[in-house]
Parts: sequence; structure tokens; C-alpha cells
Amino acid sequence: DEGKMSTLLSALMTASDLGASTKPWSYQKKVAFLVAEEFWSQGDVEKSELSVYPAPLMNRDLKQELPQMQAGFCEGVCLPVYRALACLSPAFKRMEEAVRSNKERWKKMALEMEDREDNMDSVIVRNL
Repeated sequence: DEGKMSTLLSALMTASDLGASTKPWSYQKKVAFLVAEEFWSQGDVEKSELSVYPAPLMNRDLKQELPQMQAGFCEGVCLPVYRALACLSPAFKRMEEAVRSNKERWKKMALEMEDREDNMDSVIVRNL
């Protein structure tokens, strides 16, 4: 069926675009920060030249939220694609598991950043 083939090809192209989310953590993290820098640069231009408040993903002022946003991206965008493809072929199961693992690393990083912020807030309050 041509419609099913088109859907499958679209899913495979999407999986290809999201491929960095399936890579080992060190590579995944590096690529995510490179992409984030590109987005933040675009947000800087939107603010300075268009006087537009950029979307959170493109707002450099919210860069501390990158780990949380990445965990959400893995959960809401990447995992559904690889989960669906894993139903068609077991070869995609490892990719799905890699995304899950990276999502957990992003969540851990987000919690660590929150803890640092909380600790900093208590230091500031004690010093007042």
C-alpha cells in the first residue's frame, strides 16, 4: 500500500533526523549543546533585531533549563518514533533503549542543576 510506505518512509526520515538522541551519552550531550547554541544564536537575533521575545528553546536566558527541555524532547518526540519503529523491527529496540537512557541522564542533570540553584538560594539567604 502506497500510503503505508509513505508513512514508513516519513518515520524513517524522522528517526534519521533524531539519530543523535540514540547515540552514547557523551556524543548525545555534545550534539544537544551544539544545536542549543545554534538556537540561542537565533534567539539573540530575534531579540536584538526583531524585538521579539524568543521561544523558550531559543532563549539563551533560559539555558539552565536545557536538560529539562532535552528530557521532554526525548520523551515527547524521540521515544514515540523509536517505540513505533521498534514494533516493526527489533533492530530499533536498541535505539529506543538508548533514547530512554539519555532521557534519564538529562533528567538527572536537570535535578542536579535544580539542587545547585536551591543551594545557591540558601547561601544567598544566609548571607543576607
